[in-house]
This record gives sequence, structure tokens and C-alpha cells, in this order.
Amino acid sequence: PISPALVVMNTVRNYVLADQALRLNNERRRVENLISWKPPPHGWVRLNTDGACRDDGLIGCGGIIRGSEGE
Repeated sequence: PISPALVVMNTVRNYVLADQALRLNNERRRVENLISWKPPPHGWVRLNTDGACRDDGLIGCGGIIRGSEGE
């Protein structure tokens, strides 16, 4: 290039702008959904699962298996 320093400075500027845009898009927000449980037909079981993510990026999941009587 005719001006290598200018090319490097523009590349760094573009990198910084892209990094800032990615950080804005990756902000974690708490999402809470209120739901209800409906029992499965008699003789069947239902598997309910959930997942969670903390601000530090750690994730977890859990679940429960219930019968048609809620057991």
C-alpha cells in the first residue's frame, strides 16, 4: 500500500468497532416466562426442563418427571 500506517490504523479502527458491536449484541438479559403445568394423559409421564445462565457465563439446567397425578 501507498500508506501502510493508514491501512493499519483503519484495520484497527474497524476491529474496535466490530468488537464493540459484538459486545452490545451479546449482553445477557434476564428472561422470565410464567408457564403452567398440564398433566399428561393417564398412564403417561411428562418431562419438564429448564435452563439458566448467570452473568459470568456459567449455565445450568434441571428437570422433573411427573405422572398424570402430579407424582
